[in-house]
Amino acid sequence: MSISIEEYVLLAQLFYEGQNYSFNVDNLEKILSVSESALQNYSRVFAFRVDFHFEQHTGFGMYLALKPESGSRIIKEFFSRLKWLIERDELERRYEGKRVHSTEIRYVWAKEQTANAPCPHYHMMIFLNRDAYYKLGNYESERMNLANKIRMAWHRAVYDEDTTLQDCKKMGLVHFPKNAEYLIERNDTESLKKMLVRAAYLAKHETKRRREGYRCFGGSNL
Repeated sequence: MSISIEEYVLLAQLFYEGQNYSFNVDNLEKILSVSESALQNYSRVFAFRVDFHFEQHTGFGMYLALKPESGSRIIKEFFSRLKWLIERDELERRYEGKRVHSTEIRYVWAKEQTANAPCPHYHMMIFLNRDAYYKLGNYESERMNLANKIRMAWHRAVYDEDTTLQDCKKMGLVHFPKNAEYLIERNDTESLKKMLVRAAYLAKHETKRRREGYRCFGGSNL
C-alpha cells in the first residue's frame, strides 16, 4: 500500500483549504517515507501528534538562538530517554511474565516560531508498533503510561536533570492536541490518509524560520 506524493499534496491542500497554507514537498515526502517504513515493519501502527514547548522567556530564547544546534541535541536526547523508558517498561513486563511486543520509535518533527515568541516550539508525529502501544493513556493519570513517559522524557532532555511527573505536569511543556491518536492498518488506506493529512501540518511553510542557521524539519531514518 502506498500513496503517491502527488496524491498526498492534493490531500493536504484539500484538508487545509481556506487556511492558505503552502507545503514543502520534500517534507511531505519524508512523512510518507517514515509512514511507509513503519507499516513495512509493523502490520498495525499507532501514530500520534504531540507538541513540545520551552519556557517562554527571553533568556532561554537567546540561548537557543545563539546555539542553533542545541535544538537538534534536545530532540536526540528526548528520543534517547523515551527509548530508555519504553525498554525499561518492556523489561519489567517480561519479569512479571507478561507477553511483550517491542517497538522502534519512528517520527517526524517540525520546528516553528511565531513572530513574537521568544522561543520556538516543536510539532511531532510519532509512530510505534500498535501491538506494543495502542493509546497514550489517561492524561490525568499518575501511572507511567505512554503520555507520561513522553512528558518525563521531554523535561529530562530539556533540563538534563531528574524530575517528578508532578513537576512535568505543572510546567505544561508537553501538549497533546485534540484527537491526537491514529490507529493504522497496513492494508487500510483510509486510516493512513487520515493520519497523513494531520501530519501534513508539519510540512507547511508558514511560521518556520528557514535559512536562519537551523533545521526546521526532520525525521527518523529507520
